[in-house]
Formats: sequence, C-alpha cells, structure tokens
Amino acid sequence: MDFPQLGAHCAVKDCNLLDYLPFECDFCHLKFCLDHKDAENHKCPNYFSNGNTTFTHPCPICTRLISISNFHSIDEAISAHIDAGCKEPVKLKYDCKFSNCTSKEFIKIVCNLCNENFCLKHRFPSDHGCHSMNSRNNTINDTNQKPIKSTAPKPTLAPSAPNKKQGPSDKDLHNESKKQLDELKRLREERKGQYTSERQKGEIIIIQTNGARISHVFGQYDSLRSVQLFINQSRTDGSQAYAVLPETSNKPYEVEDLSKSLDELNLYPHGTLRMINFNSNSNNPSYGNNSNNGGGLFSYISSFFR
Repeated sequence: MDFPQLGAHCAVKDCNLLDYLPFECDFCHLKFCLDHKDAENHKCPNYFSNGNTTFTHPCPICTRLISISNFHSIDEAISAHIDAGCKEPVKLKYDCKFSNCTSKEFIKIVCNLCNENFCLKHRFPSDHGCHSMNSRNNTINDTNQKPIKSTAPKPTLAPSAPNKKQGPSDKDLHNESKKQLDELKRLREERKGQYTSERQKGEIIIIQTNGARISHVFGQYDSLRSVQLFINQSRTDGSQAYAVLPETSNKPYEVEDLSKSLDELNLYPHGTLRMINFNSNSNNPSYGNNSNNGGGLFSYISSFFR
C-alpha cells in the first residue's frame, strides 16, 4: 500500500521509488532513495571528483572550511576531518590597558568614554582614571555659573552609612564568564562525539517469512524505521503485511519502537530479526492475539505494510 502524499520519489528516472524518508543530495539538492543517495550512484552533475570544482563546508568544532569535493556527503567529510586531528579554535585574550596591569580577559570590555579595553577590575571609568571622564567634568564645571555664597549657617549633617557596592562583584562576573566558557567546551565535545558515533556501523540480519535471509549494515543510531525501509525495498517473500520481532522473543515491535535507535533496542553491533506473516499468524496466541495484549497485531501492524 502506497501513500503518495508522504515522502518523495527517487529522482533517478529508472528507479522512481517512493521513499518515505528520502535523502537530499548535498550537491544537486534533489531527493533520492537509499540506493541512489550518494552523488556517484545517481551521477550527480554537480559532483566532480577530479578536483576542478571545490565544495566547502565549515567544521562545527574548529569553524575551518573543509573541502568536500572528494567525499559522498558533508557528514563523511566532517568525520574524516575530525579523525585527521581537528583542533579547537585558539582562544583570544584581551590585554588590560591600565598602567602596570597584566590581567587578560577572554572577552572585550570596552570603556564607553575612552573606547579602551580593560579587565574586570578596571572596567569602570573611576577604576582606571578615565581621562575622558575628567575632561568631561572640567567642561561642565567651566560652563556652570559660580554659586552664590550663602550667609546662613550650614546645618550639621549626621554621618551617613557607607554605600554598599551595587551590582555583581568582580568575582561573580569572573565565575559567570568561566561557567559560560565551560558550557561552550562541553557543547563542542558533545557535537564531536555525535559525529564520531554516527560512523559506527553494525550488521542486521532479517529472516523473511519464507526462510530466506537478507542483511544490511546500519549505523549505531539508525532507527528501526530504517530497517523497515530496507525490508520493503529488498524482501523476496512477497508483499503481504508483516511484523518484525527479535530472534529470541515472540513479541513483535510496536509502533513507538520505529523511532528508537538500534542501540536502544539492543541490536547493535549486530542483531537478528524475524518477519512474521500477519495473514498466517493472526490466530496464533503466541504472537499477541489474546485479550491481554491490547488488540494483538492490530496495535502495531499498520506501520509494517508493504
């Protein structure tokens, strides 16, 4: 059963397979099936392996531009770049312009009056004796009229309590800056781990309803839906409705399992699955057609129709 409103047809004219999860080429931006997703497999006109045309993409870790002309996809080029020794970008340090101060900061702290860079300790105009502030105060004093002297005795004022420093302290600002830098470093490491883990592969063997076996190599974080698409494209036992279950269990996978990765389903680095024919096993209690299984095969079989 086809759903033409879902997915896209493979752009290869001789194939034209309806794929519910099509792949987009990084070079020509057309949609292709699993067998024709690589640029060489669908003879992409925008892909050149002789080096005459160069395609680049920034690395998410070091932000350098990576040439992807000799690779099938952007992910493959980035993975090869990381394996070759991708380094984190050099962290810039900004010097404090205050006299005899050797402090350095990872971010710019510019005075609004003199436009000079300072450290956290000397960031305020009063802390670094800003010459622009002194010039401004002198100009204001020169334009004001001289005050009229009063003959009345000055009232005696009670000593006021010292004003507490408002706003966050230098230590708090420094800790906050360090916390943000640590978070950025953690995100870089997490992104690096994702690109590395996506390259890990494992083999899945599927035993069809007629006893014939088919197998394919999947990624550690590929979903069960990818296995379903492979079965629909490669099966040799007909087009009848089916469900899939582990070799060591009589309980088929349910609809919500389609979005789970092979690693979550304990099918990595290798696993064996069995296909059951819905028409031939719908009356078999061992496959979930009893009253305690919430509808049996009907609760999940809709996602595995051919």
